[in-house]
Amino acid sequence: MNNQPLFTKPIAKRTHLFGSLSLRAKLILGNMLIIIIAVVGTGYYVYGRANAANAYLAGQLDKNVLQQAQDKLNSTSASQASGLNNFFVQMGRDVTAIGATASNMLSQETTLNNTAFWDASTALARLPNGSWDNSNAELSSVFIPAKQSLTPDLVAELNTIKQLDLTAPTILNQNPDTVAIYFGGRSGETLYYPNIDLASVVPPDFDVTSRPWYVNASRRTTLARNQFGRTPTWMQLFMDWL
Repeated sequence: MNNQPLFTKPIAKRTHLFGSLSLRAKLILGNMLIIIIAVVGTGYYVYGRANAANAYLAGQLDKNVLQQAQDKLNSTSASQASGLNNFFVQMGRDVTAIGATASNMLSQETTLNNTAFWDASTALARLPNGSWDNSNAELSSVFIPAKQSLTPDLVAELNTIKQLDLTAPTILNQNPDTVAIYFGGRSGETLYYPNIDLASVVPPDFDVTSRPWYVNASRRTTLARNQFGRTPTWMQLFMDWL
């Protein structure tokens, strides 16, 4: 009697993953693995260095752009500052020149009070509101407040100072940024270039001697003593009728 089973189950033989490979194949596979690891590592290193280089270059570019912008801004600011400085220097010279001319005229009032050039007694007319006005066809506006009479002394002063017609318009034409040139006297009289029909702009009792620029200039004039040594007086910005 045969006691062996009719069927026998084959037993699978377990082998290692690379157990069936020959030594040569294992060596080749190992070398390939080393090469792959080296390539990946090198690629990662190169990638990291490239990113670092790009970041550095981008930073340098930003610095260069910022520096160029700052240099351009500084250059522009310096140029504009120089232009403004030259403007005010020239303006100071013009103000000094016209101030010296007016002072020189008034110091020679007896000689220059010539009605052949302009005569306040006939050129000025009293308006219904009491103030005095001149023709709009003249180069400058002349205004006298209503409280003031046209005295001989005032006529003599106006006849003299009106000869600024010979210089003030030229200064205005040579300096487009200059809006106006005006003269204020102790009696409240005002000579204004260009002619804007001043009597129609200001109230009839307008007194130029109360204006900030006049008060400041008068104070400087009193301190200066020597009228030919006066310097321009600069004021802060203010709302202006004049």
